[in-house]
Amino acid sequence: MPVILIRHGQSEGNLRRIFQGSLDYPLTDLGRDQARSVGKWLEGRGMQFDAVYSSPLSRAHETARILGGQTGNTEIQTHELLREIHGGELEGLTHEQCVEKFPAYAERKLPEGADFSNYGGESYAKVNVRILQFIEHIQQRHNEPESILIVAHGGTLYQLFKRWCGWPVPTHFFVSMSNCVMICLEQRSVLGHLGAQLKWMLPLELLDTSLTTEWRLADNPAEE
Repeated sequence: MPVILIRHGQSEGNLRRIFQGSLDYPLTDLGRDQARSVGKWLEGRGMQFDAVYSSPLSRAHETARILGGQTGNTEIQTHELLREIHGGELEGLTHEQCVEKFPAYAERKLPEGADFSNYGGESYAKVNVRILQFIEHIQQRHNEPESILIVAHGGTLYQLFKRWCGWPVPTHFFVSMSNCVMICLEQRSVLGHLGAQLKWMLPLELLDTSLTTEWRLADNPAEE
């Protein structure tokens, strides 16, 4: 079962370089153009989806609506489990403001990157509980050869595809993803365990009319 993960287009929070987390910022005009560009690419390759899932936050949901309008998917299923990681007191602040308010934030090590419990936000453990719940939800509701489109957020999507693929990376490893990056997973069974493998990753800036669905890029997740 192919699963396409797409991060939302540029939001007002992205433009202002704000820690968004669970806060609801709409897309910018550029963000809408980004979504239309990705939708055109999907449409041009005849990609159709049996189901489209989205975070309830408007920046992701509007991206999903734009994509669905171009792929023939008018029904968007919102799912609370796809919300962005809650950053607690960091939300609404720029990086500089985060460091000014919480000096220790600047000294955070890589293993702490996806855990915001010290700031009143979500712990890494809680994030992974809901990520695994969502994966289980998809596996129970959809079978081969159905194709699924999931539109959400950088933090959530990275944890989602890391867990789905069973990547042997540090417990709290966290990287960012550029707006409208596309990630294709293929579900597979290994030793009786249903997981997924990363098939390709395509940052928005590499979209080109000469690309085909067989094109592959799987070195590192794109940075913001």
